Amino acid sequence: MNTRDEKMPMAVMQDRRIYRIRSRNLVVGAWRAETQGFIGIREKFGDLYLFEEYHSEVRGTAFAWEALDMVPDGVEISEDSETLFKILTPLDAEINRRLREDYDRELLEAESKRWAPKTLEEVEREERLEAAKEWWREQRELDAVPFKELVREFAQRLKEAYE
Repeated sequence: MNTRDEKMPMAVMQDRRIYRIRSRNLVVGAWRAETQGFIGIREKFGDLYLFEEYHSEVRGTAFAWEALDMVPDGVEISEDSETLFKILTPLDAEINRRLREDYDRELLEAESKRWAPKTLEEVEREERLEAAKEWWREQRELDAVPFKELVREFAQRLKEAYE
């Protein structure tokens, strides 16, 4: 199985197979070799409908990264197929649910890191950095030291703040 960023080459894809895909509008789609596109469920303004996205190797933005089920023989693979819509609906819903959970988990992890208590070392480093910034502001207001020397001294203070 490929990861979400690894493109499955078009040459190995099977006609009528359903794939997890990355594209502008779809997360799952049935491969239609004759058009080199995926038919999947698109949501727009609250409406769900079948829509075709073309493979990125030809003229589109979509690529497969995981093979799923086969579309049963006799089921038409087109934007008008009610049966295909019924087949894709639970797959699409499950993958979208997982994507939302992954997004929520990543957001929660980022927020918890943001609000996590800082170590004493981090607090002290921030205090040294603020002291260096305050020194810079004071020196600029005094305008007593040549700018080149001021920058050199400030760089040294920043270096010390991060040590």
